[in-house]
Amino acid sequence: MAPMLLVSGVAIGVLGSLTLILHDKTFFYMKPTIVYLMFAMTLAGGLATGRNFLRTLFDGALHLPDAAWRTLTRRYVVFFALLAVANEIAWRYLTRDCDLTAAAACAGEAQWVNLKIWGFTAINVLFAIAQAPFLARHVIEQPKADQSPSAGLE
Repeated sequence: MAPMLLVSGVAIGVLGSLTLILHDKTFFYMKPTIVYLMFAMTLAGGLATGRNFLRTLFDGALHLPDAAWRTLTRRYVVFFALLAVANEIAWRYLTRDCDLTAAAACAGEAQWVNLKIWGFTAINVLFAIAQAPFLARHVIEQPKADQSPSAGLE
């Protein structure tokens, strides 16, 4: 199982359970913050210990020099930390008039859900696309097996 899916699954399970047991939606709203912070801290911890988890995640699909992997990882650390801050600001602002212990949803909650689903997804995609020029500058082309000098001469 992919590590990011595992982290998300554990966070959903733990925080979802706390939401149901304690009848408090705060844990539900904080889940993205916690997941984004876990991603940022995991990537930063990898950098600090000399391991690059982004390289592992891409599993050979991208071939970059070590310095480029470190730069890309730093960018993602900052990105995930900013997403965590953005989620905290958004849920606290949008749900400020909501009763967090009530089962019924309020208008602010619906706005936060839309932001979480559509806004943060779009931001993730746009950030990944924004990395394309950096990747294009630093990618190391791998020779293809069928491009040997004698290929096709038989």
